[in-house]
Amino acid sequence: MYGVIRIYKMKSAAKDIDKVVAATRDGFLPIVTKMPGFASYTMALSETGELVTIGFFLDRADAEESTRLAGEWVCDNVMWAVEGPPKTAGGEVRLQERLGHEASYGTVRRGKLQPGKMNEALALMRRELLPLLSSMPGFVTVAILESGPDEFLSVAAWRDRASAEEATRHAMAFLERSAAELVAGPPEMLDGELLLRRVNEPAIKS
Repeated sequence: MYGVIRIYKMKSAAKDIDKVVAATRDGFLPIVTKMPGFASYTMALSETGELVTIGFFLDRADAEESTRLAGEWVCDNVMWAVEGPPKTAGGEVRLQERLGHEASYGTVRRGKLQPGKMNEALALMRRELLPLLSSMPGFVTVAILESGPDEFLSVAAWRDRASAEEATRHAMAFLERSAAELVAGPPEMLDGELLLRRVNEPAIKS
């Protein structure tokens, strides 16, 4: 599975977000959900006012095609609400855990590792971090993506903000306790309210 994240700077999130969500629900969501390999699509508004979209697909080609289609659709329909092209990131899903409950809050973490430490870090996350997160109240799903050489993305959804904040405290303590020698500094963090979410359960479970 492959994930792609797009982060748009909005001209006025407070004024325009409801219109953008409605346009996406009626316009882009029917397009992306019909794509081959579609697994999930999420739209969120970050705490700092960015519009964040997260898509998961069964292979990289479909994820890259979704980015092309999104670019065309945004230009034609909601370019008035955003400033320029989005920042994008993506990668192969290396680890995943989910319970499948309803979610209202999301977190994205982008981390750098010491050179050559990806496999060791993934093994540690599989053994300790994923069990820790999935055992916490409010957990819905988490995916760890290999987004580049010595770089990873963690994308997670939670029932509410309080659950996400508690999980962040535990995850940061885990990094300091168990992974300090593997990571190259603290991760970049992006948190926000989920505004639109569609999951293709058969694809997610395949």
